[in-house]
Amino acid sequence: MPRKKRATASQNPHDAFVVQLFKQKDEAVSFIKGVLPAEIKSKIDYDGLKLSSDSYVSAKLRKTFSDIVYDGIYNGTNPIKIAFIIEHKSFIPAHHFKLQLLSYFLSVVSASYSQGNSVPTLPIMIIFYHGEKPWKDEPLWKAFGEVPDELKKYVPDFE
Repeated sequence: MPRKKRATASQNPHDAFVVQLFKQKDEAVSFIKGVLPAEIKSKIDYDGLKLSSDSYVSAKLRKTFSDIVYDGIYNGTNPIKIAFIIEHKSFIPAHHFKLQLLSYFLSVVSASYSQGNSVPTLPIMIIFYHGEKPWKDEPLWKAFGEVPDELKKYVPDFE
């Protein structure tokens, strides 16, 4: 799957502002340092971060969010993509948001393999949601209703 190039127009003025903000490396680094856990942010090579022109948001998902991607190195040797995912909704999505994130994750990994990388690039996704209601993070298995404990291990999940 080839890399997808970033859409040229933002959906609304709020999104355009956030996109322009995170394209400024100093602002992106400040945000990363403010939101990631200490054990992760201490291993990112901030000097080596480079703004990427890539976007991994599918055409379907582009209606609801966009991304700003930085290429970098983690822990001295591991290539990473730090993706700021800007949620275009001002409300909590009706369907479990982690399903959309899983699709995004697979797009990054698939593109990495298609570019000939023997080890795929690991995306670190930072969600920037600007809705009025508080964001409620729930395990992905909840999207499937009442799942017996012994089946929960078969549902991929992440924080």
